[in-house]
Amino acid sequence: MIQRLPTHVPSDAVIADNPWNGSSLAYAYTGRRVLTTHLFSTDDPDTELINQKLGDSADNPALCTAVHNKNVQYVLDFGSRYLIDLPGSEKYPALTNLAPKDGLTLVDSQGQDARLFRVSSC
Repeated sequence: MIQRLPTHVPSDAVIADNPWNGSSLAYAYTGRRVLTTHLFSTDDPDTELINQKLGDSADNPALCTAVHNKNVQYVLDFGSRYLIDLPGSEKYPALTNLAPKDGLTLVDSQGQDARLFRVSSC
């Protein structure tokens, strides 16, 4: 699925990700930018809001501002199987085990866990 990302994600878009499940590797393998590049990244308020609330409400003005500020246009979800199980992996509830819903449109998937969504709200 990572190999197909350049087909779906424009080169200037940012992909929201949970680095604990390996989705941040999209940057290394495709050059497509991810919101959180590694496990021990420090989050700014916009990133934290996206990690906690993306997909919860399509009409949340603060969330839409954060999405626009960070140019987040996609979400790459590889499920809740983590590379290592340490404190910090729980910081991404809005980016883990997603399903299509208002504000998130499924673009591509593979197997049971790997899904790419387009942020269709905001």
